[in-house]
Amino acid sequence: MYRQFIRLCAMGVILFTPSMVFGQQIPLDPQVRTGRLPNGLTYYLRKNNEPQKQAYMMIVNKAGSILEDDDQLGLAHFMEHMNFNGTRHFPKNELVNFLEKSGVTFGADLNAYTSFDETVYILPIPTTNPEMLPKGLDVLRDWASEATLDPVEIDKERGVILEEERLHRGRGERIDKQTFPMLTNRSKYGARSPIGEVDILRTFKPESIKRFKDDWYRPDLQAVIVVGDIDLDKTEKLVKTRFTDLNNPVKERTRSRYEIELKGNNQFIVATDDEQPNVSIEIYFKRKSGDLYTEEEYVRAIKGQLMNQMISFRQLEMTNSDPAPAYLNMGIGKQGFVGGVETMGISVTGKKGKLKEAFKKTWGLVERLRKYGFTEQDLENARTQFLRFYEQRFEEREHNESKSYAQEYVSLFLRGEASPGIAWEYDFVKKTLPKISVSDINALLQGYLEPHDRDIVVGAPTSEKGMLPTEKDIEGWMTEVAQAETSAFREQESEKELLETLPVAGKVVSRTQKREFGVTELKLSNGINVILKPTAYKSDQIIFTAFSEGGTSLYDLKDFFNAAYATSFFDEMGLGKLTSIEMQRKLAGSTAQVSVNIGEKIEAAGGGASVKDIETAFQVLYLKFTSPRKDTVLFGNMLANFEEILANRYLDPQNVFSDSIEAIVSNRDARHRAPSVEDIKALNLDRMYRIYKERFADASGFTFVFVGNFEERELLPLIEKYLGSLPATHKAEKARAFKLKSLEGKVMKVVSAGTENKASVRMFVHGKAKNTEVERMKLRALCEILQMRLVQILREDEGGVYTPSVRGAFIEEEQKFSIGIGFGCSPQNADRLISLVTAALKDIRERGVTAEEVQKFKVACEKRHDQSLTTNEFWLQYLAGQYRKKEDLSAINAFHKDLSRVTAESLLKASQVFFSDKNVLTFKLVPKSTS
Repeated sequence: MYRQFIRLCAMGVILFTPSMVFGQQIPLDPQVRTGRLPNGLTYYLRKNNEPQKQAYMMIVNKAGSILEDDDQLGLAHFMEHMNFNGTRHFPKNELVNFLEKSGVTFGADLNAYTSFDETVYILPIPTTNPEMLPKGLDVLRDWASEATLDPVEIDKERGVILEEERLHRGRGERIDKQTFPMLTNRSKYGARSPIGEVDILRTFKPESIKRFKDDWYRPDLQAVIVVGDIDLDKTEKLVKTRFTDLNNPVKERTRSRYEIELKGNNQFIVATDDEQPNVSIEIYFKRKSGDLYTEEEYVRAIKGQLMNQMISFRQLEMTNSDPAPAYLNMGIGKQGFVGGVETMGISVTGKKGKLKEAFKKTWGLVERLRKYGFTEQDLENARTQFLRFYEQRFEEREHNESKSYAQEYVSLFLRGEASPGIAWEYDFVKKTLPKISVSDINALLQGYLEPHDRDIVVGAPTSEKGMLPTEKDIEGWMTEVAQAETSAFREQESEKELLETLPVAGKVVSRTQKREFGVTELKLSNGINVILKPTAYKSDQIIFTAFSEGGTSLYDLKDFFNAAYATSFFDEMGLGKLTSIEMQRKLAGSTAQVSVNIGEKIEAAGGGASVKDIETAFQVLYLKFTSPRKDTVLFGNMLANFEEILANRYLDPQNVFSDSIEAIVSNRDARHRAPSVEDIKALNLDRMYRIYKERFADASGFTFVFVGNFEERELLPLIEKYLGSLPATHKAEKARAFKLKSLEGKVMKVVSAGTENKASVRMFVHGKAKNTEVERMKLRALCEILQMRLVQILREDEGGVYTPSVRGAFIEEEQKFSIGIGFGCSPQNADRLISLVTAALKDIRERGVTAEEVQKFKVACEKRHDQSLTTNEFWLQYLAGQYRKKEDLSAINAFHKDLSRVTAESLLKASQVFFSDKNVLTFKLVPKSTS
C-alpha cells in the first residue's frame, strides 16, 4: 500500500549528486514468508488480523492479453471467465454457489481481472471455519490449472463476454481506438486490448482457449498469495501439498518481456467523435519507467512524487488566480503507462473558440517551470506532505488491511517492486527527504520535457474536423510561448494565521454516558449536542459528522439553486482572509479534512484528521461555519465553466437518459432536475453568501458526532473552544416537508440517444411500506436474492448481460420504498430481458424464495455486520443516523433478532409489497437508429 503511493513515480532519466546514489537492494519485509516450489511456483504468506477471522487469497498469473496469438484476441480475458464456469473441484458454476453459501459475494468479494501482462484472481474467505482455508486453496489450485473448458459452457459465456465488450463502447473507447496504437508506438500493446476482437470472441474454437491455458497457465509463471488471520506453518504446508504436483509444459513457450520501444521520434494525431464535447490537446513525453527494487530506484520514485506534488500546487495557483481563463480544465503530471513506459502528460481543454489561448496559457506554466524551476518553499511544502503521509501510515501499521498487503505482493511478483514494509520505508524516507534538493527536482523535470518521444493528440467534435490545429501550428504556439517574457516563481509564504484571534470558549453544561455503547453525550452552552465514541479500531484517526435541520427546503424555488450550490462554490474560495492557495500552504502536511454541505433537508459538516492534526481540523471547521470567503474572480470562472459544461451535457447519451429518468420518476418536480444554463446564469454570489451564512449561523441546532482514537479529556478543550464558541440564535428550525408525488402505475419510456449499438435498462418498483429496521432488512434480503437470480437468469442462462444490479432503499423519513434494477444489453434483446426480470419478480411473489437463498443472504449479512462493527466509519454512520432519526441506540442489539425474522415465509409476504407490479417504471435507452 505504502510503496504503491510512489510506485508509478519510478524513474528512468534522473540526475543525482554523488551523495544521493544508493545501489543496495531493498530488503523484503521480514513478516512475509515466501518460497519457490520445485516447479517454479512462488508463494507469499503473511499473518495479519485486519480484518479478523478473514484471509485474502490470490493466484497471480504472468499471463495477460499481450501473450495471445493472432487467433486468440480476447481469450486471456475469456479464460479468466471460464475459471468461474467449471473446474476440477467445482463443476459448472458450483464455485460461485459454494462461496455464496460461505458469505463470499460474487463481484463484491470474489473477483478477477485481466490486463495486458497479468491475470489475477481474488478470493477473500472467512477463517472461522477451519475447513475454509483448505477449500480456498483448492479454489486457487483449480484456477491455476484445472479449468474444464467445457465447450457448452464456453458457448454460454460468449454472450456474457460480448455484453462486457458492449459496455465498454462509447466516446472514450472510440477515441482510444484512434489514439492508442500511436501512443504505444505501434507495438504489440496497441493490438492486444484485453477485451479482444468481437469476431474472434464469437467464433473461436475451444482448442484456441485450451492452447492459451496450456501454454501460459503454468506454475513457473504463477504465485499464490495468502494474507490474513492464518497459521503460517499450516498454511505453508497446505500450499506445498496442493501446488507442488503442478507441472510445466513439456514444450515450454518462452514468456518474453514485452516493452514499448522508444525511438526518439515525435508523433501527432487528430481524433474526432460526434459525442466529443470540446476540443482538447494532450501532449505525452514518453520515458522508460524505472524498476523499484534498489535504494537508488526508491530515491528516484520519491523525487518523482515530490515533483508531481510541486507541479500540482503551481497548477492550482494558476487556475485559481486566472481571471476569465480560456480553458475548461488543464493538467500536468507524471503518470504510469504500459510496456515499461511512463509519461509526462500535459492536457488542456479549451472553451469554444479559445483553444489557442488555452493551450498557450497551459504551456506557459510548463515553460516557466522549465526555465526557472521550483522554489525552496515548493519543495519544503511537498516534503512536509510526503513525510506526513508516511508518518500516518506508520502510526496505522498495526491496522493495515490484508488486502493492501496482498496487492503489494502482486506488484512484487509481477514487476519485482520491493516490499520492505512500512517501518523500513518510513525510516528511509525520513533519512532521504532532507538530502533531496530543488536542483534535483528541476533536473528531473528537465529530463521529462526534452523534445523527443513526444506524442500530441488533438481530440475534437467531428463537426470541427476541418478547423483544428496541425502539429506545425501547435509547435508554433510552443515557440511563441518559449520566446515570450516570463518571470521566476516567487516565495509567497503568508504570515496570516488560520485564526487571527482564538474564539472565546463555551462550556459543557451537561454530560450523559451510555456505557453500553461506549458513548458520551454532551450539551454545550450554545445549544450544540456532541456525541463522543472513543475507539481503538485505528491508531491515528478521528472522524466526525454534524447535521442540523433545514437545508434547501427552507428556500423557495427562485433560490433553490443558489442554496443547492452555495457550499460547492465557497469550498473553492478559501476561508476568512486566506485565499484557497494560502489555505493549501497553511495545511501542507496536515491530514485535516473538513467539508460542509447544504442538502435537501439538512445542512451538514464532516471530516477528520490524525490525532496530531485534530485541532487544525477544528479550526478549519470553525472557519467554515463563521468565515466563508467571497472571491468574485473564482465565482465568475466557475460560472463560465459550469455554463459551458451544461451546454454540451446532452452530447453524452447517458446524461440524456439519467435526466429523462429523473424527470419522470420525480413527476417533473422542480427540485429534482438537473440545472439548465439559464439556472446557472441566474446564480448570484451575494445571495449564495447570505444563504450560506444563514444555514450555518445557528449552531444551536447542530449535533456533532466524533468517533476515533481520542481521550475525552483531550478532546473536550477543543470542543469547548471551537464548537462551544460557534454562534447560536436558537431558532429551532425545522425542514419544510415537500411530499414528492411519485409517478404511479406502469410506465414504459424509451429514450433515443447516441449511436452505439447498445442499450441501457433501468426499472423502478416503488410503493408504500412500514419503514422499520426489520422491513429494511427484508427489503435488503429480497434485493440481494433477486440479484442472485438475475445473475443466473440474465447472465448465466441467457448470456444477455454482463452484470445486472438491484438496489433497494426506503425514502428517508417516509413510509415509502424504491427498488432500482439496471443492466446493459443489446437493443434487440432489451425487451426480452425486461420480460425476464418481470417474470422473476412475479415468481418470487407467487412462489417465494428458497431456504438456501435465505441462508446465503444471512451468512453474507452477518459477515458484513461483524466486519463493520470494528470500523470507525460504521459507528459514525450508525450514531449519526440514530440521533438524527431520534431512534434508540439499542437498535443495533436487535440485529440478530431482526435477522432471525428473515425467513422464506416472511419474505414471501414482504414480496407482495416490495415486488408488487402496481407501480413499475421502466426506462430503455437505445441508439437513435433503433428508436
